[in-house]
Amino acid sequence: MKIEIAGQPKSQKRHRTNGYRRYDPSATDKKTIRKQLLPIKPPKPLEGEIGLIIEAHFQTPKSWSKKRQKEVEGTYRPKSPDVDNIFKIYSDAMNGYIFEDDRQIIHGVVVKYYSMEPKTVITVSEF
Repeated sequence: MKIEIAGQPKSQKRHRTNGYRRYDPSATDKKTIRKQLLPIKPPKPLEGEIGLIIEAHFQTPKSWSKKRQKEVEGTYRPKSPDVDNIFKIYSDAMNGYIFEDDRQIIHGVVVKYYSMEPKTVITVSEF
């Protein structure tokens, strides 16, 4: 299964507390991701071993010259957010939705790129 999600890739934010309770500031982002995953949602969550490949294409800074933007198009992006935070938000959003539980993931890859067209490409494969 493969899906392309338009827009800037998301990352997991640190849980917060307001003095009385803890909450997940990424909850809204996870709901948005789930809505965008509808085209590949199976009738029943996958049960076997899962491989997950996430390609995060981040917008090149608008402040850069057009020449520099074209030079870095498709190259790796060694800046924040961390790959583990990108992986976490997408795997959590798919948890119980695309597959039963994220503990089924036996292979996971995240690659960050510069791009003129920000998007996230997710490939889910069964082993």
